[in-house]
Amino acid sequence: TVPVRPGDRVAAGRVLVTLHSPEAGAAQADLAKAQAELASRRAQATYAKGARDRAERLLALKAIPRQEYERAIADDELAQSAVTQAEAELTRARTSAEQLGADASASGEIALRAPFAGVVLARTAVPGAVVDAGAPLVVVTDPSALWLTASAPEALAGAFRPNATVRFSVPAYTGEVFSARVDAVGAGLD
Repeated sequence: TVPVRPGDRVAAGRVLVTLHSPEAGAAQADLAKAQAELASRRAQATYAKGARDRAERLLALKAIPRQEYERAIADDELAQSAVTQAEAELTRARTSAEQLGADASASGEIALRAPFAGVVLARTAVPGAVVDAGAPLVVVTDPSALWLTASAPEALAGAFRPNATVRFSVPAYTGEVFSARVDAVGAGLD
């Protein structure tokens, strides 16, 4: 879905486009599975730690053979290793889901949001269309700060220096003079 049109004012974080992606759904499902696996491994580790502590007390009382105590130690270490492995898998799954933008649900929906408040300049996204990775779908600009790119004849090129102030006018605003700070000067001549 594409709930915005050119000319719309948008707040930072507003949904601009909602995409449906099977890969995003799979990534979100992997994330949920990794979270459940980590919870399970932590529960097993808690049990193994308790069993090790009990075995240690029983060994001190000479109520169990040393072999059972050593097995409890091995089980505890194995459980701790499984927790570490599950944490690593959760990190991998979370990173994968974040890269796909699949942070909402396992439905495979990806909500693309406005990175800042501004005005929608262009919308190339069309409901139902297949989009390529990296394709611009919506262009948002912040009209409070604009860029001016100027080409100057060679005779005036020396007048432009970084951080200098320039004054200019544009045909759309007859009679108005604007000023701007020079951010950069091109390194070549045409």
